[in-house]
Amino acid sequence: MAKIIQFTIEKGGVGKTTMSSNFAATLATDLRNPSRVLLIDGDGQGHAAVAFGIYEAQEGLAEVLAHEKNAKSVILPTSVPNLDILPANDRLFKYEFNTGNIHLLAECLSEIADDYDYFVIESAPARSPLIATMFDIADVVVTPIVLDAYSEVSLSKTVQLVNNFNINNATNIKLVVLPNMYNKQSNRQLERLNGLKESDLNITLPVRQTVAFADAVDQGRVLMTAKGRKFQEHQHDFKKVVQQILANI
Repeated sequence: MAKIIQFTIEKGGVGKTTMSSNFAATLATDLRNPSRVLLIDGDGQGHAAVAFGIYEAQEGLAEVLAHEKNAKSVILPTSVPNLDILPANDRLFKYEFNTGNIHLLAECLSEIADDYDYFVIESAPARSPLIATMFDIADVVVTPIVLDAYSEVSLSKTVQLVNNFNINNATNIKLVVLPNMYNKQSNRQLERLNGLKESDLNITLPVRQTVAFADAVDQGRVLMTAKGRKFQEHQHDFKKVVQQILANI
């Protein structure tokens, strides 16, 4: 049965796609213990597939949720061994399926639950009707943030959403906060990071602000599979973050 990690926050521009795609690639390429991973794009923009050089997927998660396709028929391989993707298209914005069924996503993925070691889900940067169906199957919810006031507001809403879901559905989803785009020269960001560390939230090491993630996409890769010395330090640091997240499963 696949373990399920969901990346979500009600805010754009925090690197959610970058973090989820690199997280999935890290699991799939672990030299000591490579895992079978399915990256599920729950955002109608479809950017998770673009990170692997796949553009304009015609069919994907929306068609599966609408019971027009089964999951196996729309899953695509990526250039990364052991890593497949269930892509998204803009039909997800129209919600042409039964979002009143909290178990909808679980039902749609049941046929492939044993085909993978991990499902990594990226959700849209908004309070979508799909969020509950994703929470329904999530073991861990990862919330990427940038260290500013806007992210603080969005983070508090996500924490409340997860807490309410756990209470109302007798679940035990673990929440992990991933500080992203960290500029260690910024005193304001350092203050916010220290404030998070003093809270009762589960915080990973910060991912530093760097052009390495974007440069990797220019190679048609994600950071964790990019080639070159300039990527190695960031790859090493990101693996530590991945291990911190996995410690919650």
